[in-house]
Amino acid sequence: MLRGIIPPMVTPFDERDEVDEGGLRAVARFLLNAGVHGLAVCGSTGEGHTLTPDETRRVTEVVTEEVNGRVPLVVGIIANSTRQALLHARAVSDLPVAALMVTPPHYLFTPDEPEMFAYFRTIAEETGLPVLVYNVVPWAYLTADALVRLMTEMPLVIGVKQSAGDIHTLAELLANLPEGKIVLSALDDVLYPSFLLGAHGAIAGLCTAAPPSKRGIVGSRAER
Repeated sequence: MLRGIIPPMVTPFDERDEVDEGGLRAVARFLLNAGVHGLAVCGSTGEGHTLTPDETRRVTEVVTEEVNGRVPLVVGIIANSTRQALLHARAVSDLPVAALMVTPPHYLFTPDEPEMFAYFRTIAEETGLPVLVYNVVPWAYLTADALVRLMTEMPLVIGVKQSAGDIHTLAELLANLPEGKIVLSALDDVLYPSFLLGAHGAIAGLCTAAPPSKRGIVGSRAER
């Protein structure tokens, strides 16, 4: 089971705007040496929304080599259609991935609940990989009730990365969590109360930023 501190890794890029594999390996080694309980790649912190399926695969391959089975690896899927999500998910489906961390589609509209359920069900069933619902998009949040039903109905939906800022929703989710499912907090300023409420761990930016690395990272693609 995914538990503890799972930093969402940055994705370093070189001057040609290509993934800096040497920098990526250095980040992975630094975090592993810090004693983390898992790693997450291609999430929001890792600019997963800017990566091609080939880049998602290569980032996952590189970090898998550095991890070498020591901790579980989570791969982010940030897409705006089932087709796009599946392209990224299938690109890593043969690698030792502990879970896919999947946002709902969100660019032009808010999917209704049946559409949301169909989206996550298709990704899970088509890939056979465990899915964490990445509940992060403000206008496409799933309610605690919807998340509980989603996890109850779909065995491969193993839990939630809860990024919504409402601690009351987090408490409701944890109070009604189906047996065997997990909730990972993603809110830097409420990590401590999240743990007191029973969260199983954290995939939060603060976990990546501290302790600080002495190695510089080439700039963000999103900033260019």
